Amino acid sequence: MLGQDINANVGIRGDSDELNNVIGPHGFDNRNVKGVWALQMLAMHDMKIANTFFEHTDYTTHASYLPPSLPQMLDIITISSSSFKRVRDCNLWCFGTPSDHAAVICKISVTSIKHSGSTNVSAGTIDWEQIRENDSLRQKFNERLNELNNSELTHYSTFMENIMCAGADTAMRIKTPTKGWFEENREDLQPKIQAKNRLLNEMRKAEGEEKDSLKKKLREASEEVSHRIAIAKANWSRKKAEHIHSICKSPNQAWKAIKELTAGDNCHHNKPVNMKMKMENGELASNDKQNLDVVEKHLNKVYNAKRDRSAGAAKFIQQREEFTALGDQISMSEFTKAIRKLKNGKAPGITSVPPDAFKCLDGGNKRQIFQYIVDFWEGRADYSCWRPTPLTVPTTRASTARLAHSAPPSGTPTRTP
Repeated sequence: MLGQDINANVGIRGDSDELNNVIGPHGFDNRNVKGVWALQMLAMHDMKIANTFFEHTDYTTHASYLPPSLPQMLDIITISSSSFKRVRDCNLWCFGTPSDHAAVICKISVTSIKHSGSTNVSAGTIDWEQIRENDSLRQKFNERLNELNNSELTHYSTFMENIMCAGADTAMRIKTPTKGWFEENREDLQPKIQAKNRLLNEMRKAEGEEKDSLKKKLREASEEVSHRIAIAKANWSRKKAEHIHSICKSPNQAWKAIKELTAGDNCHHNKPVNMKMKMENGELASNDKQNLDVVEKHLNKVYNAKRDRSAGAAKFIQQREEFTALGDQISMSEFTKAIRKLKNGKAPGITSVPPDAFKCLDGGNKRQIFQYIVDFWEGRADYSCWRPTPLTVPTTRASTARLAHSAPPSGTPTRTP
């Protein structure tokens, strides 16, 4: 980008102008020979005159005191064609110092990468995996939960809140940013790399036999750095492989490790995915509106399809066997088996208690959860926090004798035939 006092009149874009890429349609139509030379020079360097591409009420940057004293645009701002897309406006600066020339201001938008100077301190999340696997922490969690419940049967919503409080008091995990192989081995690699760089600088200044000796040392240092880097990468890959091996215990962490190993050095970059649906003319959509037009026709066809139905065909449908056992009272062994089948790392329900928390319950705390479910099943209790759960309709014993499935809220065991 350049700001210039060109002392030439460049005029405006004409209908058959060969310099349309350099000049715009706004300004004064008073091009002279000097202006043609200026435009040709700018065309050679692929530059544009920003003043002429934006419409304003005045373009006068100079008014001569000699006759005929016509307004002229002698002060311009030029910018390369590749950067012109960032220009938002270019006009006269009204608050400049009084002069025979006027200042011009150009507004551009610049995109930059945000630099975070410090790491924000987070309270962390409850480490349910550690509570579940560590016997002492599991015991501490259940003791703390009993203490919060005062060793008695509390209300269901209060019990769920106490589970989260007890978990937070037992074990927390601070989320840290993902480190690459170099960051994890910086203390070992950095001194070796610095020593190699020092030898390189000394060798460039040395002469004769001293230089040959430093070359040999530099070669050995380079081999040592390469060896350390190979070890660092192997250790980093081994740690990711250990996370993958424990996918049953921590599926989220395992899949994260899989993605990092697959991406390699590019694991920090997410390649943008642009949806391009095929239109009726065979071309691919280039914007969201064209994609929406394709989807709209498809959905109209799917949801408005009309098929002929015969009312008498229902009598040919064979009656399915009734599962009368679904109406029986839930047993503790059935409840314990259902808890063991819960998948780790899944999203919590409306109570914010994840499935992992139920696997940490022992003794009386597990019996309390069991009692809540039995009371609801028998119709003795109704928990309002179960009702708003999306796509889940809990049912009581009286209304489920003929159903194949019952659906307690997210995060609680489900009874199936």
